[in-house]
Amino acid sequence: MLECLPVLRTRDVNTKSILVHSQLCYSTGQETQALYLLLSSQLWKEAINFVSCCGQSSENSTLLFVMLIKGLQSGRAPCEMLVEALNTKPKGFSTYELLAIMRDQAPVAKEPFPNGAGQATVGEVRPFLSALFSS
Repeated sequence: MLECLPVLRTRDVNTKSILVHSQLCYSTGQETQALYLLLSSQLWKEAINFVSCCGQSSENSTLLFVMLIKGLQSGRAPCEMLVEALNTKPKGFSTYELLAIMRDQAPVAKEPFPNGAGQATVGEVRPFLSALFSS
């Protein structure tokens, strides 16, 4: 079905085309490809909604969550989006795993979480991590 559509060029395409392609990918069982389309097009809110709605019932919930966090960090999404994405954390996902993901994406510097433009600091995320993992 996807092969019948014109090739999607994310530079020139409007948001509706990307959303339709993403929905078609999801409906054919290609969840990771659907999320990749949203993240590569910097549709941060839509990507978070996708993981929160589809990711919880998916066998790939951990993979989708990791893709989301890494995509938001590498795409330099606003810190608010990263904090909102933490609410989609799958059950059983530990704090250490989350910090390992965030550390892996941080630029090489003396501080593991430098306060660059668009980068969340541990201090900004700490209250949300505490709330997520204390329940």
